[in-house]
Amino acid sequence: MPASSGFATVFLYCALAVFTVPTHADDWYQVEVVLFAYTEPDAGGELWYENPGLPARRQTIGLIMETVEPLPGVTPDPSQEDDLMPYLALPKQNYRLAGVRRVMASSREYRHLLHVAWQQPGLDARNVRAVRLDNTRFERKAAEQVEVEPEPGQVRDEPEYTPPIKIFDGTVKLRKSRFLHLDVDFAYFPDVLQQPDLEMPAQSAGHRRFPADYVRLTESRRIKPDDLNYFDHPLFGLVVEVSKIVSADDAD
Repeated sequence: MPASSGFATVFLYCALAVFTVPTHADDWYQVEVVLFAYTEPDAGGELWYENPGLPARRQTIGLIMETVEPLPGVTPDPSQEDDLMPYLALPKQNYRLAGVRRVMASSREYRHLLHVAWQQPGLDARNVRAVRLDNTRFERKAAEQVEVEPEPGQVRDEPEYTPPIKIFDGTVKLRKSRFLHLDVDFAYFPDVLQQPDLEMPAQSAGHRRFPADYVRLTESRRIKPDDLNYFDHPLFGLVVEVSKIVSADDAD
């Protein structure tokens, strides 16, 4: 692991220690997200003026990706501290929405953007952190995983760095009070934001409204464990499932 990656991991653990104090007395959940775009969206004549702004980064946290290893079973053992690491990305064998992903993959209507799952405690709005999901971070991590070490005596070829193209940038927050609530906030950057016959009407004081480069979906709702939740925008959408993996009663 590169030194910078190790430092980032240590920093992340420190941040978790400061921001959240989960215990075995909490309910723990698996949050799974399938993000997709429509290949031939029907905007219904809607036009998008001005960029809507990106989801806030304040009080957000990235998933712990470096320690992803197969867990002993589908359900973490509440007696094992490592199994209950908050905001740990889970391996694919723990996914519950593989069927949803297959249906989308078999259809030309959808473009798959992301499928990810993680575990976290059920915390109240004051203590929980929104998980930030940004395609550029996932692409950098994938590149690190396939990097090949040179043979002894060979010089590593350093390819010219090309910054990843921004496709999506969003947050998912699971918070718990008396009930579970899910907050999603995503910006999607289509290759081309088609807006036929878009006209720029003049505004007061000579200002003009410009077409947007990206769109945004923001929604909050009360949810139930194990239900499929659809968050829909004319251009893209999410399917989210939250399932309880450890009950506070089991940890007593």
